[in-house]
Amino acid sequence: MSIKNTKRGFTLIELLVVIAIIGILSGVVLASLAAARERARNSQRISDLRQIALALELDNDAAGTYAPADPDSTVPDILQTRGYLPTMPLDPTTDAQYSYSTTGTTYCVGTNLEGTTPAIPRNHNAACATSLGPTIDYAIAP
Repeated sequence: MSIKNTKRGFTLIELLVVIAIIGILSGVVLASLAAARERARNSQRISDLRQIALALELDNDAAGTYAPADPDSTVPDILQTRGYLPTMPLDPTTDAQYSYSTTGTTYCVGTNLEGTTPAIPRNHNAACATSLGPTIDYAIAP
């Protein structure tokens, strides 16, 4: 008579190997997701600045001058009051308002982008950014 092994299943070693492989794969996926989230937040910031710039232009067409900056050098709340912005766009990470300055005949609105070397879009206004401060990475002006 032959004795058959009736135990079926995985050994402890096999389970540990599978768990280790799953752990390595999930680590790789999470690392790539972090970079994608960073790029998405930077895209949101740039989109917010373009929305603010459009609201400033609409307000300028109606009022004949760009709205003055709030006392803390941020985007004026009057753009929301006058109906050009449904809600005030805020930085997706810090919930802070974007930097803003104006001379009445021109404006500059800017923010800091994430990343050690963020990809700066072509419509970045470097001269405008330096007027807002040395730490501004991206700015829009007319």
